[in-house]
Amino acid sequence: MTRIYYFATALVLALTLSSCKTQDNPNNPSGEKLETGSIDAAAMAKSIWNARVETKNLTANLGVTLKFGSKEISCDGKLRMKRDDVVQLSLTLPLLGTEVGRLECTPDEVLLVDRINRQYCRAKYSDVGFLAKAGLDFYSLQAVLWNEIFVPGETSPKNSLGRFRASASGGHVLLSLTDTPTLEYDFLALRDSKKIDRLSVRRHGHADSDEFVCVYDNFTKAPGGHLFPQSMRLSFSGSGRNTSLSLSLSRLGDDSKWQTRTQLSEKYSQRSAEDLLRMLSNL
Repeated sequence: MTRIYYFATALVLALTLSSCKTQDNPNNPSGEKLETGSIDAAAMAKSIWNARVETKNLTANLGVTLKFGSKEISCDGKLRMKRDDVVQLSLTLPLLGTEVGRLECTPDEVLLVDRINRQYCRAKYSDVGFLAKAGLDFYSLQAVLWNEIFVPGETSPKNSLGRFRASASGGHVLLSLTDTPTLEYDFLALRDSKKIDRLSVRRHGHADSDEFVCVYDNFTKAPGGHLFPQSMRLSFSGSGRNTSLSLSLSRLGDDSKWQTRTQLSEKYSQRSAEDLLRMLSNL
């Protein structure tokens, strides 16, 4: 499997446990010629970074739809995030509100919980095969869900904004990170609001290869006044596989009164992350 497949699978399938129209060229939605000469890449990256939601906590109700090829699963859920501390996503049965699964990511480890079968996986990122192969850590995952630019392997991009290249097309600006070892990252942002509305990840020099895309849409004011997307669609295409996860957010808040670490009873048995991933892949 390719590294880009592991990156996409780690995001889409791991998130599952716990929009914009498609363009002919996803990195140039206006169809205009990209212009680079007048763009100060570092300044533009700084403007986009400064437009992020700065609240410490962010919570939302979720509508979740997962598609594996022709198969589709829908459920409700909740998203709770505390910046630089935890990302917690729980899945619940529609109408009943009973939690069936949970993903909890902290800077040190990942916790995957299967409530139905009373099993879980708790492991460091480096010990989880599909996360390690994707080069995915807490800060990258956090940035995707917070609608922010990021530099893989760094806790914050603010000291590495000069690594981005910038080009412009119509009402969009494209920030590209291409000096990473295997994958290149494109952050497409709106010039006026400086909000990212598309993230694309692919292998270096393979424009037609496997691709992970996250599309952000339906922006609204979040606590603190900055815009935040109420729709996120994470998808992977290529290698004969098509997988997508759509998140519909509502009732955005900044509640801080929630348990940031999940406690499990002795009735739960531990499994490997690969076992739980295999179960999800075979749904």
